[in-house]
Amino acid sequence: KNRKDVIKSSVFGVIPAGLVMIVVGAVLSIVTGQYDISQVLALVGVPAFGLIALVLATWTTNVTNAYSGGIAVASLFGASEKKFKLATAVAGGLGTILAAVGVLNKFQAFLSILTAFIPPIAGVIIASYWIIGKGKKENIVFRKGFSIAGMASFLLGAVVAYITGSIAVFFVAPINGIVVSMVSYIVLYNLIEKKKA
Repeated sequence: KNRKDVIKSSVFGVIPAGLVMIVVGAVLSIVTGQYDISQVLALVGVPAFGLIALVLATWTTNVTNAYSGGIAVASLFGASEKKFKLATAVAGGLGTILAAVGVLNKFQAFLSILTAFIPPIAGVIIASYWIIGKGKKENIVFRKGFSIAGMASFLLGAVVAYITGSIAVFFVAPINGIVVSMVSYIVLYNLIEKKKA
């Protein structure tokens, strides 16, 4: 109901329960040598609980996915609220079929590329707003076209993130991309963009 109740429920309910679950899971995983909860429960002699845990975990995750997909499909086709149930059923069915076909395996390469290309955008934004613009909205100037310093910094950060994530693994690739794009934006802005301002 209020902030105190939220804090109490977290401190006395969620956090202790979460810690107990983590400790029990860690102990069972160490004892059985498995990390998969359904296999752990099967190995300790309660395979029915393993099956129930697997089904419930899958169910709770994918109910949310199907609902979100249903809302997206309904919005995409301009359907009324009465059609949300049908759209959710279609999205859930289509998702199930695509999962069974193995479409996720086709996305892994694409997602790896996104992992390299998305974070450097944040580096350019952070450098532009917080460092060069000093965190003040009035210091941000919008111009026609695009920022050469911004695009070059983004591309450099993306290349570094891709290389340090796959070819020459070093630290955390997305963080590498953010740092490189931030630093390069500051340097390139002072060399190129500042003269235009």
